[in-house]
Amino acid sequence: MTRPAQRLFLVGLVMGVLALALAPVAAAQDVDCSSLSQSQAQNIYNSNPSDPNNLDTDGDSIACESTTTTTTTDTTDTTTFASTGFEAWLVGLAGVLCLGGALVLRRRREA
Repeated sequence: MTRPAQRLFLVGLVMGVLALALAPVAAAQDVDCSSLSQSQAQNIYNSNPSDPNNLDTDGDSIACESTTTTTTTDTTDTTTFASTGFEAWLVGLAGVLCLGGALVLRRRREA
């Protein structure tokens, strides 16, 4: 494999690894009191007391005090990769283009 082809391959590989590494970051979603029970909100607040979701509006360390929802029927939180807003197809397309370019360069060098 020629040096430019190796470089393009490495760029595609690095982009793919970055896409996989950044997927959990993209999956982190903003939550608010209207979509949680008080106990769920308190668990989220306890896991990160800096409160990036503003679950404790009055600063007394009790999350979503005004939430009237007492029970929830959904006990599992399934987040699909497609619902995260992460545009993985762009990274895949870039990787395919890089690999395609590497193959074209390789064939030109061999010819």
